[in-house]
This record gives sequence, structure tokens and C-alpha cells, in this order.
Amino acid sequence: YCHACVLGPDVMQVEVIDGVATRVQPNFDLKGKAPADGKVCIKPYGQIQKLYDPHRILKPMKRTNPKKGRNEDPGWMEITWDEALDMVADKLNDIRRRGLLDEQGNPRVALTTGGGGTPFRYTGTFLSYLEAWGPVDKSLGSGGTAKCNHSEHIFGELWHRAFMTTMDAPNCDYSLTFGENINASGGVTGVRRHMDALARGSKKIQFEPQLSVTGANATEWIPIRPNTDSAAMFAMLHVLLYEHALEELDVDFLKHMTSSPYLVGPNGYYLRDLNTHKPLVWDRTSNGPVPYDTPGTDPELLGKFKIDRSVELGADEDRWEHNKVTANTAFGLMKAHLADHSPEWAEPITDVPAKTLRRLANEFLTHARIGATTDVDGRTLPYRPVSVMVGRGVNTGWGAYECLWGQTMMVTLVGALEVPGGLVGGSIFITAPPYERVDTVTVGTDGFMSYPFNPTRKNEWAAMPTVRHGHTTILPLVSDSYYSQNIGASMLSWLRFQGRAAPTWPNPIPPEIWFIFRANPLISFSETTRMMQTMAAMPFVVSFAYTLD
Repeated sequence: YCHACVLGPDVMQVEVIDGVATRVQPNFDLKGKAPADGKVCIKPYGQIQKLYDPHRILKPMKRTNPKKGRNEDPGWMEITWDEALDMVADKLNDIRRRGLLDEQGNPRVALTTGGGGTPFRYTGTFLSYLEAWGPVDKSLGSGGTAKCNHSEHIFGELWHRAFMTTMDAPNCDYSLTFGENINASGGVTGVRRHMDALARGSKKIQFEPQLSVTGANATEWIPIRPNTDSAAMFAMLHVLLYEHALEELDVDFLKHMTSSPYLVGPNGYYLRDLNTHKPLVWDRTSNGPVPYDTPGTDPELLGKFKIDRSVELGADEDRWEHNKVTANTAFGLMKAHLADHSPEWAEPITDVPAKTLRRLANEFLTHARIGATTDVDGRTLPYRPVSVMVGRGVNTGWGAYECLWGQTMMVTLVGALEVPGGLVGGSIFITAPPYERVDTVTVGTDGFMSYPFNPTRKNEWAAMPTVRHGHTTILPLVSDSYYSQNIGASMLSWLRFQGRAAPTWPNPIPPEIWFIFRANPLISFSETTRMMQTMAAMPFVVSFAYTLD
């Protein structure tokens, strides 16, 4: 099998003659059994070249020139595996004796991996060993946080309990895609599933500034001005909210699976029951306010309501008790927020004609088939065969949150969130180890999924980082789990080494041992010369690499 990237493993056959691998081909014996029928992409064909690369490193090597830099000869000298392992073990044992943390409280051992988690599949017992070792600084990143889908990773776990989200391609009939070039980046299985969907009649609408191979294969290609995707989504949301009756949306889903009916007070926080502090909704049955989880409640989605007694809880112990206050629903406030974002408003921003945005929003609603169901493993579930996908350029940088909010709200209005045919999640990374994600879903505060935010309250906030970047201090959304350091602003570690971060944080002491596994941070970050100088100050580096990178 090939696992050269996060989209594998793809199965294949390798022809071996006299002990030498000579050819890679698809494993057609698995047609109908493997997700891509045994086919592979072009990467596995390069695995033979990688295996027999004349520059491949075959034995451990020790540096003999202490000077480091672009023009320095490392003076590599081959050593035995015993010598290499003993050298590393001696360093680790010395750290074990003196303590795992340095005088600043940072781990003396650091680990950097590349390939978006792919190396985890290759490390054998190495990661288990480091987990048993104790605190390890995994914050010296290899470029991921500068280029990755981090908005989706973080908000995906809030909304989906999933590190990555995807459309249910085998069951989806209509998808709006913003910049995601799935035919080039989806791996064999991704490409196969999307092309199979088109072949059976599914419609794919591709928004992107340039015509990609995915756009060329789509049902319709919509040229759009760069970085204006959220405006297009807001305009389509406006159509759903203002040009259709509320009853045309998935009202049952909005009432009972979202915070849409929660009442909001004058300070912008939920109005809560005085005794339980649970958010209030206006119940149509009793014609009054009740806590959101009251059995048999039929909550209102729109309207303003007078509440006799209630309380708002704000940040840092702020509290406001109210008598006879008028409250709007969260759904009503969201709708009002989009009042001016019509297709006519979006047209000069996006270069997409208003009539096109209006038509696509209407098609999206029609294809959602609100009220339809399907049976999965003996369970009857909602069937909403529509989805909205966003690509890396839309997912990263300024405006990414607005795009993901628009994406999520589009599928939420029609009930296509986490149901067959709709927008669904994959594995989890941030909130827990990667096991069955549904097992990690528990009801948290106010009815939302529980989520282990890093604390931000005055008496709980961690003013000083626990590793060389500041994920526990300045990034509450990334949690503090086993994967958090990999996505928690890893460029900040390098800025701190260079004295370019907060003056209240001391420049960190370099790790005494830095393991680099299948990563090349020097070329993955910008400012290569400065990175080189910073890395040269590391006292002891153990690099696992195929060639001299």
C-alpha cells in the first residue's frame, strides 16, 4: 500500500524481479472491495525511485563539523546503529536524571513531524515511546500552520467533532464548492467518488477565480473574484432567509438541533433562567419562556418576546439580572445580520451576477429535499443530499471564519449538517485521540457539544506558555490535547527564538534534543536565512530523512 500522503492508504501491486522492485500497478484484484477499486495515483510510481535513489541515506551518520550554515560542510561520518542509538540514549538518560523540563518549564525534548500527521503511520513504536517518556515539545513546527486548513480543523471540531469535513459524495445530489480542487488534491478515492457522483447525475457548482481541472469537470464553473467567497455565501443565505418562507427551511432541525431559538438579551448574551442558568426559549405550547431542554417544548424561531425575570452571564463574572426585558431569538438576530447582503449587494464584490447567485440558492434549497429520510443500518435518518465545500485558499487567512460560517449556515438552514447526503466529518484530532468520533460527543454547557477549550477566565488563564509556542495561552480554540501543539501557531516558536514575540515571554532555551521526523522545516517556513541561523543554535538534532535535505 502507499501512504505517501494523508489521502492514503491506496492499495497497489509491486512487480519484483530477482528481489528488485521494478514496476508499480493498481491492484485490480480488489475491484469492488477497496474504495478506489484498487487504483492508485501517480505518487506510488515514484516510490521505486525513492527506494533506489542513489542519494538515499542507508546508514546512520554523525556530524563532525560543529559549524552549521549553508556554506559549511557537515563532515558526515558513517557510524553503526549501535553507536547511533547509544549516543541518543545517553543524551536521553542524562535528561531523565536532571529532569524533563528546563528552568523555563519547557520540555528538554522536542519533536517535529511533517506531512500533516502522515508520519504517525510510519513511526512504529517511536511515538508510543515518546508518549511514555513524558512531556515533549511538539511546537517546533514544519510549516503547517502557515498553509493548512486550520479554520476548518478548529471550527470543524466545534460543529462536526471532526478535523476535516467532506460532502457525502456517494449520496449527495448537489454541491456548491468554493475553491476546492478535489480532482487534483482528493486522492484516488476522492476523485473516484466525485466523478461517480457526476456520472449518476449529481450537480457540482465550482466557484473559483481560475478554471481548475475540477472546475472543468464540474456541472457549472462560476468565476469569482479572489477572497470574496463569503460574500457569495452571504448572498445565498439572504435568498434562503428573505425570499422563501420559514416553513421552506428545515424548521424541525433548527428548533431542536441548533441554538436558533435561544433568546438573546440586551448585552448580546443568552437570556437564562434565574435558577438553573440554562438558556431560555419561547415555548409556543405554554406561551412563555422555558429552559431550552424542557421536554415537549415547541420553541419559536422568530419574534421578540417580553421576559419577566431572567439573567445574562457575560465574561469575567459579568452578570445582569433583568425584569421585563424584550428579547430576540438567535435566529432572528442572524437573519437581521444578513438583511442587507442580497445578491445585488454581492454582485459588485464577487463579480458573480446576482441572478446566478439567486438561481443557485434556489436550486440548493430544491435539491435539499427537506423532509426526506433514508435507512442506514436499520435506522431512519434525515436525507439531505446537498453540501457546501471550501478549499484551502478559502480556508486559510483573513476571512476564513466568515467562509466557514457561511458554509455551515447554508447546510444548517436545510438540515444537511451531519446527515446522509450532506456535510459530514471525518476523524478527530484536536479534542481527543483519533478514535470513533461519535464516542466523544457529549452534551456540554448550554446544549452544545462539550469542548475542552483552553481556559480564558482571569483566575484560570495560563499567562506563560507550557511549550515554546503559546497554544495554551493565546489560542483557546485549539485545546491542549495530543495534537494541539501541531496546529497551535508553530511559527510563534521560531519568532520567540528570534526575540520577536511578547516581551513578557523570555526567549526560550532551545531543546536539548530535537527529533525531526520526515520534515524539512527550513524550506517549509519563510525567512529561510533567519530560520537557518535559528536552527543552527540547536545543540543536538536527530533527523530521520531519506536524503540529505
